[in-house]
Amino acid sequence: MPERHNLHLRLQVERHDFYNHLTAIYRYIKACHFDQAETYIENLYHTVSRIGSLLKIEPPELAAIISTKYEEAKINGIKFYWHVKIQDGSLPLSPEDLTQLTGNLLDNALDAVKMNGSPRIDLVLMCNRLGLELKVSNNGSPIPQNVRQNIFVAGYTTKSIKQHSGLGLYIIKQIIDRYDGQLELREPDDYSGVEFVIYIPWNK
Repeated sequence: MPERHNLHLRLQVERHDFYNHLTAIYRYIKACHFDQAETYIENLYHTVSRIGSLLKIEPPELAAIISTKYEEAKINGIKFYWHVKIQDGSLPLSPEDLTQLTGNLLDNALDAVKMNGSPRIDLVLMCNRLGLELKVSNNGSPIPQNVRQNIFVAGYTTKSIKQHSGLGLYIIKQIIDRYDGQLELREPDDYSGVEFVIYIPWNK
């Protein structure tokens, strides 16, 4: 699968550059720049560890979308935390629909935190015998009550219509309804902002 291949390739690149990383660390230590050496090692460890964790995620399409959005967040100075646990690799919906749900929610979250001085996004995805629960939280501005009833309407957007189609949340709602799922919009437990919670049951 191309998604899994791309992640393997990125991990191979990191391993291939091991000599360069070792040289950089050696130079920091030789110059007695121990703090820089420690930071360099920590960043390298987190990068390799994150890619290794993504490779374990099934389906690979989900791993690919998380990786892509993580890199986008990193470029824009956004802290992105994620946790995925899918029991037995089984899902109550298709990989394509799960990827669409996750991608659209993360796109909204990335856009919502752009004006925040300390932007943060959290993704938690759990799937077990009870069903699938997907939570995407961000510390952007809360959504006003008088707007919430309209955000899932096709074409509705509170942003510039030149840059946004207003279809992301509409698509999410269509997928959820198709699987007789549930959607809840609330405030995160740990900070002020917005949290979308999606529950998809197993088909009986």
